[in-house]
Amino acid sequence: MIASSGQIADVQFVELFCAADQINGTLRRGQLSWIVRDKFTSGLWSPWTVRERYRYAQVVPDGRPFAQVAGMQDVNRPFRLFSGEFTDEELVSLVGFLRSGPAWAHGTARDHVESKWPITLVSRETDGRVVVTLNKGSMEGQRVIVRRSQDEWTIISLNFWVA
Repeated sequence: MIASSGQIADVQFVELFCAADQINGTLRRGQLSWIVRDKFTSGLWSPWTVRERYRYAQVVPDGRPFAQVAGMQDVNRPFRLFSGEFTDEELVSLVGFLRSGPAWAHGTARDHVESKWPITLVSRETDGRVVVTLNKGSMEGQRVIVRRSQDEWTIISLNFWVA
């Protein structure tokens, strides 16, 4: 379970990762429930309710057990599969690519994927691009857009964000 507050002080949410229903080597998958509550003008909180359900995946780093997650900023934490289908091999390959901290050259500038930040969301667009969000904290992160050709991932876009 990972709990957090967003930018709005009157809303709290919890990502509840249920027990894995699929395990394949270094990858596991399962159900994720996004549970939310709102604060009334009276100051009381509404009951917790399931707002959304998603799938999650977790690719364990070498030598670590799945259950060893030290908190929200641990690279071993599970991440939400927001949209699109992914094979096990694609997810393991994608996470390995991102954790290698690949550089992206654009013009004269050079950026790199922040490999020490946890992946929090992976989504496949209808055109085949894959959008990945990595979070430095609850209000700062990186958005990486990649495409896979044959067996190789290529960065299309990389940007940092602060909320």
